[in-house]
Amino acid sequence: MKKIALTLALASSLSAASVYAAEPNSFYVGVEGSFAMPNKIKATSEFGNLPEIKNKNTGAIGVNFGYNIADNFRADAGFTYVIPAKAETTKSREETKSVSKELTDAATAAKKALDDATKALADAKTASKAAAEIKTLEDALAAAQKTSDEAAAKATTKSTLNDTYKVQTTAMAILAGVEFDFLDMGDVKLSAGAGVGYARLGAKIDNTVGAADGVTGVVTKYEFKNKSNVAFSGHVMVSGVVFERTTAYLKYSYKSFGKYGVLVKEGEKEVKDSTKKLDQSFDSQTITAGLRLEF
Repeated sequence: MKKIALTLALASSLSAASVYAAEPNSFYVGVEGSFAMPNKIKATSEFGNLPEIKNKNTGAIGVNFGYNIADNFRADAGFTYVIPAKAETTKSREETKSVSKELTDAATAAKKALDDATKALADAKTASKAAAEIKTLEDALAAAQKTSDEAAAKATTKSTLNDTYKVQTTAMAILAGVEFDFLDMGDVKLSAGAGVGYARLGAKIDNTVGAADGVTGVVTKYEFKNKSNVAFSGHVMVSGVVFERTTAYLKYSYKSFGKYGVLVKEGEKEVKDSTKKLDQSFDSQTITAGLRLEF
């Protein structure tokens, strides 16, 4: 009897939920959270050795307000805020420096002695000198080579330097669009939709050059103009009625927030007409979960 009662209660609950599925000429509000996977950051060659950088995955939050035009057709408007997307990369390079003028001069003298020994041996062979003399010159050349190598090693030092780029992107959008259910299974629906609207996009770069063990490096901060763009999106979605007048959904979407603005600040200096750019639009694939309340 208990099993029968539970079954009847579940059936009654599902039936009630079905009764409150979306109705034409009704409104709804929704809230959602997203897992966002932005595209890579790419800069123009004027940034020097800035490579293409992969953005780290981030999140987004959103709210929307819509109108059910028909059983399976809706129009809505929504706001999306992307939690600042971050990208970071480090490139290593070797740098050779002179230790002191005295050691540099010694290395230069040793190199000249090596050149003289090389020429003397070549001249002796050209003149067909005796084997003993040539052997002596060969020994002298080997000694000069060793002295030159040692002097060069003492005169210079090599170190590995790291150049780091940290990019942070801020993005938001207000989109209006339509959505239709292409497969209606009662309480569960498969839908597709698209939207267009306004986006605001900004970015900052922290560039650290010449960092090494015990050396912090030189930091230059770049700031890009917050740019207004036309944004667009497309999505597919599965949704289902979960409570009275409440629908839950899972959505995959692609959103483009437009291109980055121009560089306006380099370090403490205001800049104009710079050719240093982030040379692509900011796009993101997102997986979104949300709730929609009918009223």
